[in-house]
Amino acid sequence: MQASRYAFIHGKIHGIMAKSYVDSRIESLLRYANLLELSRRLFPSQEVSTLERDLIRDIQRKFENQTIATLVKILSYLPKPPAILVQVLREYDYRNLKTLLRAKKTGLRDLPLWDISPYGEVPLDYDGFPENLKDTGFWDLVSRMGEKELFDLEFELDKRYYAELAGHAADLPARERKIMGPLVSLEITLQNLIWSLRLRYYFSLPWEKVEKLLFPTGYGEIPLLAKNLYALPFDEPAQWEKNRYGRILRAGQSGEITPEGAEGAGMKHLHRRIRRVFYGRPFTLSSLYAFFRLKLYEAGLVTSVSEGIRMSIPPARLAEILGTL
Repeated sequence: MQASRYAFIHGKIHGIMAKSYVDSRIESLLRYANLLELSRRLFPSQEVSTLERDLIRDIQRKFENQTIATLVKILSYLPKPPAILVQVLREYDYRNLKTLLRAKKTGLRDLPLWDISPYGEVPLDYDGFPENLKDTGFWDLVSRMGEKELFDLEFELDKRYYAELAGHAADLPARERKIMGPLVSLEITLQNLIWSLRLRYYFSLPWEKVEKLLFPTGYGEIPLLAKNLYALPFDEPAQWEKNRYGRILRAGQSGEITPEGAEGAGMKHLHRRIRRVFYGRPFTLSSLYAFFRLKLYEAGLVTSVSEGIRMSIPPARLAEILGTL
């Protein structure tokens, strides 16, 4: 039954991936000159909003909802969905909570809330927040939100998300842990390194403060890796070639290194590794995990493409930012 179920799911996810906008297919979207053309390409059978100010939100909302529906459907094929797959989907739960916290702190309610039922903990209700989280695992955080800045709350959520992801990876059977463990470790490492670069680039924080804002979640080498990368000059790419992760984060870039370019290059490197697992480990939980990660990556790419088109960023520059060069 287990083999039969995985064979069925394997066929489903490979059919979906064949039509996904990753690899060279995402580059096909860069040629569109306006959001109306992009929307027609992504949703050929759906009605398109003609108002420019509504179009970008419409594109992003539709694509994210498609992604969520796909992942929820795959989970429904499993009698007891593995916790690590649910955790990937719950990235939307954490995004919902960030949106609610931002609304409470600023009064702005212009961002969507994502419905991942039956796997979400965060009620999709602006008016009932935060009291409607009393029976959830988030109550300890939101009950103290008046004592913390939004920056600190969002950081705590990111830290908690990756700590839970690392915990689920550690709990896997040995065979699956051997495959998925390095992927989770690489993702958490890259997220820490990119985060430290953002703190330095945009806030000019000294290393002593940056070090306290890392979230290694059990991977003890991360602070040292971040410290070594932190010392590299942004305007000397040659220096980055001498650093293991520096080479990854400046891949495909020319000239000065930026956090956006580093993130694009880092995520491209990560998802190349994930794709190898997806295609190379059929009929395993690892392949399903890779599929979930690739679908979220795809949604992020489509969002970035739509934002780039809206801001009239040249295709070559947008490809560099996305890490697709």
